[in-house]
Amino acid sequence: ENYFELLNTVLPDIGKLNKNIKILSVSEVVADIIKIRYGINTDKLIPMTEDISLGDKIEQVKKPIFLNVGHPSVLKGQDILIKAIYALPTKIREKCEFVFAGVNETDNEVLKLLNRAKKDFNNIKIFPMMKKFELMKLIAKSAFITVSSRSETVSLAAAEGMMLSKPCIITEKCGAAGYMTDGEDSFIIKINDEKEMLEALLKAVKIFENKDKYKVMCLNARETYKKYFSKEKFETEVLKIIDERLYKEKLMSVIIICKNDSKCLPGCFVSLVKQTIGIRNIELIFIDNSSDDGGATWRLLNEMERAYPENVAVIGLNESTDEEEAKNIALSYAGGKYTAFVDTDTYIPANFLLELYRNYTIML
Repeated sequence: ENYFELLNTVLPDIGKLNKNIKILSVSEVVADIIKIRYGINTDKLIPMTEDISLGDKIEQVKKPIFLNVGHPSVLKGQDILIKAIYALPTKIREKCEFVFAGVNETDNEVLKLLNRAKKDFNNIKIFPMMKKFELMKLIAKSAFITVSSRSETVSLAAAEGMMLSKPCIITEKCGAAGYMTDGEDSFIIKINDEKEMLEALLKAVKIFENKDKYKVMCLNARETYKKYFSKEKFETEVLKIIDERLYKEKLMSVIIICKNDSKCLPGCFVSLVKQTIGIRNIELIFIDNSSDDGGATWRLLNEMERAYPENVAVIGLNESTDEEEAKNIALSYAGGKYTAFVDTDTYIPANFLLELYRNYTIML
């Protein structure tokens, strides 16, 4: 979660963001943490890396070279990779080469472990920080990209590797892993698991020695890049977001302030989704005003959001506030042409919102 400290500085009061500000997550890892820390859901916009490859052509690699990018640290998790290298059978280890790029002079225990391994094995290479084109040359000469991070938002090294048709060994807590398929374009492993890292290295060497299977895995990695990380995909998603914001305004925003309301919420919710104005034309904004009912209200609200992800927004407040302030927070998210407030114990008639829309804006 170190990556998210910046949000506390740049957006210290995330609950009061103007409705025209849209927070986007680069991966499920980021989306989950923002949901936990700030109580809001975010759409995803995956960062792109421009394609400088030769298309689907696979660079010929003579031996299994594993590339890891980033200065050694506990967060980057190279200690697990290094321990797995030590655990490899000697004959397998000697077939391989292990490259660590982007290493600086900042001393720590993981860097000491890497330097010790370099002394023990002559097939470990260490490179300092380098320019982009130099890194791309290293990636092109590698057989696999290793991402050992204990937490990482995406990993552009993984994306750039797949751009050049390189499969990955990657931890499940790296955001890029959410777009990969274990055994097809990558080997996805648990964090802090030396045994799984060792098994992944062994699988990778075995795949590499079967040229046909390795080629298929490389082509799959390239397809994953094109599907999720390409410039074309990025541009498509940006235009989609702009289109949604500018041209798909809801007719009505309905705001519901909740606090320990798990018993009456279902009836209120059913009456709202059955409105004759059509659920597609309304957005329901639920504010959980710091309920203290053991999570009952929060869980119910999240179920509603999962049922209607395009029409329901759930915002959780960490501290209880007065109803007027809670309404103001909700209004900052409202994007509908008209706005209505509904109490949680209200079961409104089916034509109610349609009549409101036809006549005038009113607060209930």
